[in-house]
Amino acid sequence: MKRALERHGLAACLLTLPENVGYFTGLFLEGVWVLADRKEIRLFAQPLAFEEALHYQPGKLPLAPTIEMTGRLKRLRKGPVGLESELPLNTYLRLKEKQPDLNLAATSIPMEIRAVKEPEERALMRRAGRITSAVWRRLKKATRPGLSERELVRILQAELAARDAEAAFPPVAGAGISGLFPHAQPGGRRVGRNDRVVFDFGARWRGYCSDLTRVAFTGKKDKELLRRYRCLEEAKAAAEAAAGPGVRAAEVDRAGRQVLERHGLGKSFIHAIGHGVGLSVHERPVLAPGSKDVLAPGMVITIEPGIYLPGWGGLRLEDTFLVTEAGLENLTG
Repeated sequence: MKRALERHGLAACLLTLPENVGYFTGLFLEGVWVLADRKEIRLFAQPLAFEEALHYQPGKLPLAPTIEMTGRLKRLRKGPVGLESELPLNTYLRLKEKQPDLNLAATSIPMEIRAVKEPEERALMRRAGRITSAVWRRLKKATRPGLSERELVRILQAELAARDAEAAFPPVAGAGISGLFPHAQPGGRRVGRNDRVVFDFGARWRGYCSDLTRVAFTGKKDKELLRRYRCLEEAKAAAEAAAGPGVRAAEVDRAGRQVLERHGLGKSFIHAIGHGVGLSVHERPVLAPGSKDVLAPGMVITIEPGIYLPGWGGLRLEDTFLVTEAGLENLTG
């Protein structure tokens, strides 16, 4: 953290998001903030969280009530104080109200540091990936005509719970035309005969996430459905082949996108081809057109091309990968 602060010209960094606080301190609690300067890391807890923070972090790091943080911030004179780019606006406004003269600057330092996973993190993410794969195998067998999207999500969540995991994010189960919506909210729509369901879900294991998208089919697939599905497989394979250490994230997106464009489906691909995963399901790097991120060993990413056609529906395929020295390791395949 010290070198990152010096590189960015910051006197300190104030962390408020539980994922960032937990990453740097091991304490995942709402209402606990971290102030990291070039000398030390200090914890500050709101009244509701103070005793719990004291219980789980007895003496490991200096801990004080948040009211004392104001004085600490005033003594920082070596440069601006970095705030998480993801900080909620109301938190920023409260800080400015209390200390209008404080020099605050948005920073990406926490996400930059979190982007490359340590060996212990990689092990947890491998486990999250294995759980996700196992749940998909059960879910695929359970998908049948007559079940509603909500019923399928209940099955999915029960399978996660049976493996002592939880959903990394609200699961998607889009039957038929609902597959048109990348983040479809499961409703009462029932699976039909010769139908398809787009599932997007992931396991959270000991805080770390995985992310997977698959399509379950009931009955026969018509020729156009098969063609589009195979185009999607080809695009995903091309993006995977392009990815690896030292590769610009934008190049991975381009490799998959060009395949869909060649098949006349480029305009139906409406999002980035991937993103980083870790304690949050969306982290650095960003695999999108124009991204400046470069892949490095230890990063965990998704590759998820999709096509969305109004009046017809959508398809998406996604896996979570660890970037290694040699290329990619599929954590959910």
